[in-house]
Amino acid sequence: MQISRVEIDAGSLASLPDPGAREFVLPPNGFAFGGFVVLCQGQVRAFVNLCPHARRPLNFSPDVFLDRNRPEIICTGHGARFNADNGICVSGPCIGQRLTALDVRVRNDTLLVSWDSSAVAGARNRP
Repeated sequence: MQISRVEIDAGSLASLPDPGAREFVLPPNGFAFGGFVVLCQGQVRAFVNLCPHARRPLNFSPDVFLDRNRPEIICTGHGARFNADNGICVSGPCIGQRLTALDVRVRNDTLLVSWDSSAVAGARNRP
């Protein structure tokens, strides 16, 4: 399998509330899931939008990932909670498992998310 590095524009940092999240599509076409950026306590992170337990997207509603009261990402399918800083599950049926993290950087207020194609394929194919 050939590994390639992919980078996309995930929108403006200034337009993302803190706390807040924004979804984006993971190219190339054919992936059944996307990704999301999360801004929480001034820190920006990005993850593949795929629960490691249920193998489904974390959210039902667009851009809704975060607990309103704590810096945690919630899987709406079964209530698993993930630390927004590192993606590790802190409660629910997948404690200790983690979301697949993607690289994110800010350039001139633009959120640039990048990853190796093998990392995204690995997230999809994990047991």
